Amino acid sequence: MPTNTCGPQMPCTKMLEPKRTYEVLQQRCAEDLKNLDDESYNDIENFKRHTWMIFSVVGGLIYGYNVSLAATLQYMRDDLQLTLMQEEILSATATLSDACSMLIGGYLADRFGRKATAMFACSCSIVGALLAGGASSSFSWMVVWRLFSGVGNGLSILLLPMYISECVNATNRGAFLTLFQLG
Repeated sequence: MPTNTCGPQMPCTKMLEPKRTYEVLQQRCAEDLKNLDDESYNDIENFKRHTWMIFSVVGGLIYGYNVSLAATLQYMRDDLQLTLMQEEILSATATLSDACSMLIGGYLADRFGRKATAMFACSCSIVGALLAGGASSSFSWMVVWRLFSGVGNGLSILLLPMYISECVNATNRGAFLTLFQLG
C-alpha cells in the first residue's frame, strides 16, 4: 500500500512499501538473468572480458620491459657517450614519473574509468619506450620520453592488477595475476 510523503521542497510522492520494493527488485533481477542467458550476449561479453584480461597481462610485460631498461644503462653509456650524471638522470626520470603517476592514478581511474585509464597507461608505456629508443641522439628527448613512459608504468602498476582481480573468476585469478607479475 503506497504512502504519501511530502518534503519541504518537494511535492508529495508515493513510496512503495518494503515488500513491494523487494518484489520489483526480484522481478528486475529475473529479467537481467534472462538477458544473460542469451548466447550471443554471453559470447560478446566473454570475448570482451578475455581481450581486456590479455591486454592487462600484456601491460605487465610492457612494464617489465621498461623497468629492465635501467639495467642496460651501463651499456648505453658507452654507445651513446653518456656521462655518469646523464645515466643517473635517465634512470631516475622513469622512477620519478612512476611515483607521481601512482599518486594521481586513483583519481584518474575514478574520473575517466579504469579501462580508459589503463588504455592510456599502456599507450604511454609503449609510445614512450619506442620514442626513447628512437631519440638516442638527443639526451633531452630521451629524458622526456622516459618520463612519458614512466607515467604509463606507474598507472599500469596501480590499475592493471586491480582490474585483473575484479574481472577474472576466482579459479583463474592467481594465474592471471602471476602472469602480470612475471611480465
